Amino acid sequence: GREGHVVSYNVTGSPAEALVSLAAVNAGTAAGPIRLSFVREPIAAGDACATAYDVNEGVLPASDSRDLWDFGPAWPASLCAPAAGSDVWWAVEVPAGQAVSVRETSGADAVVYLARGCPVEECLASSGEPELATWYNGGAAAETVYAVVKGTTEADNASSVDVTVDLDSDVIPGELCSRAIDLGDVSSAASWKGDLGDFGNGFAGVSANGCVAASGNEAWFEATVPAGFWLAVTDASATAVAIHVLSGCSENLCLASAPEQVLWKNGSGAKATVSVAVEAIAAAGPVDLELVAKAEPPTMFGPDAFGYVGATDADVSMCPDLTTTGSKLPLSDEDASLVNLGFAFGFYGEPYEETFVSANGTLSFGAYFSSYKNETFPTGDDVPLVGVFWDDLIPEDGEGVFVRSYIEKGQPRFAVQWKAPPYPGGTTGYDVRAVLEQGTNTIHFCYVDTRSGSPGDDGAQASAGIQGGASVGLGYSSDEPVLTAGRHVWFEAP
Repeated sequence: GREGHVVSYNVTGSPAEALVSLAAVNAGTAAGPIRLSFVREPIAAGDACATAYDVNEGVLPASDSRDLWDFGPAWPASLCAPAAGSDVWWAVEVPAGQAVSVRETSGADAVVYLARGCPVEECLASSGEPELATWYNGGAAAETVYAVVKGTTEADNASSVDVTVDLDSDVIPGELCSRAIDLGDVSSAASWKGDLGDFGNGFAGVSANGCVAASGNEAWFEATVPAGFWLAVTDASATAVAIHVLSGCSENLCLASAPEQVLWKNGSGAKATVSVAVEAIAAAGPVDLELVAKAEPPTMFGPDAFGYVGATDADVSMCPDLTTTGSKLPLSDEDASLVNLGFAFGFYGEPYEETFVSANGTLSFGAYFSSYKNETFPTGDDVPLVGVFWDDLIPEDGEGVFVRSYIEKGQPRFAVQWKAPPYPGGTTGYDVRAVLEQGTNTIHFCYVDTRSGSPGDDGAQASAGIQGGASVGLGYSSDEPVLTAGRHVWFEAP
C-alpha cells in the first residue's frame, strides 16, 4: 500500500492472525520513536473479492472508473502476471457458452486479471499489455468470476482506471485462448486450414512478453506434446503471421515465438498441453498450419545461391511406402525412366511436369541422367538434378523402384521409393524414399533402411543434394555415413 500504510484482507470466512514486521528504510531511519496503529474494519467495496462491485449483466457493456489510491493490494501475489500496486475488484456472472472480456482503457499502467473463487482458487487470464483479459465459460452452468485491475507498481496507485466489462454469446472455437481448437496429441502431425479474418483480435504479441510483435487477428489452438519432444508449428500460406507458443491462458507470456515457423521443446519430464496462437502480423488472411511433435528439432543448412534452404530431422512419416500402392518401373542397372508427375513442379525457377527416375537414386529434369558415379553437389554438370541416395544401386536384385502421384491434405504430391541393394551387393536392399510437393515445391528425402552389409551403408559412398545446373546447388552429404535409418532431409524453395 502507501508508504506507512499497509492493508491486509481476511477473505477466508473465519478469524485469522496477521504477523506484522517493521524494517528501517535505511540507516538514517534506524533510530527514533515508532508509533503504530491497528484498525480492524469491514473490507470496503471493491477492495477484495468478498466485496467486489457487482456488474449488472442486464446492462452491457458495463463501464466503471475508480482511483487505485482508494484501494489496497488484495490480489494473491503468486498468481499470474506480476504487479505490485493496489487493485480494484468486480464480480460478473458468465452464462454457460459465453465469454467475458475485461478491458482497461485509461492508459494507466496496470494488469488485468480474471479469477475463479473467493478466496481466489485459479487465475483464468491476465495481461498487462494489452490491458485485456478474456475467458470463455465452457461449462454447463453459469459461473461468477472476478475481474481485477491492479497497478503495475506502487507508483501507479495514483492513477485512475477505466474498466469495460462485456459478455459475448457468439464465440466460435479458436477465437479465444480459453476456447481454443483442441488438436490433441500431435505426435502424429495435425493440420488446420482457415482464415484469420473469421476470428477476433484479443491478443497482441509484444517483445516485452517474449513474443514476436504482431497486431492482427489470431486463432487459438491447444496441442499436447510428449515429454522430451519438440513441437514444430509451420504456416505454409502467403499470409504474414507470427506463431506464439504459451504455457496456457493465464498469462500472455510466450515460451517460443517466431514468424511463419516456431519450435519449442517440452523439457518438463511429462506430457504438456500448450496454447498456440497464430496471429496476423498485419492484414488477416488464409493460413495453412501443420503442428507436429518431433523427437529432435530440425537442423537447417544453406542457402545456396538461388535461395534454397535445407533441413533435417528424425521423422520419416512424410514419405509413404509405395510397394503396394505405387507403380513399379521397368528399371535395370544404370537405367532411367521418364515419368509424368501429374502436376507442374517448380525447380530452380522452372516448371517441370516430368522427371527421369534413375536406378541409382536420382531424379533429373529436362535431361536423361543415370550415372552411378556420385559427386558432390553442385556437380559441374549442367543438369537439373535431385540426388536422394546417389549410389550404384541394383534394382533388379531387390524389390525395384516404385512411383506414385497422389493428393494429401489437398496438395498434389509425387513420391518415389527405391528398394534396391547397392553394388558391391549387400545381403538386403535399401529403402530410400522421396516426395515432391506441388505448390510449396518442397523436396523430401526419407531414409527408412540404409543398411545392407555393404561398404556404402548409411550413405558412405553416396551423395544427397540438389542442383539447378552446373554451378548452383545445395548438398547435404557426399561419401559420409550420415544417411542413417530414420533420417529426414528436405529442401525448401525460396
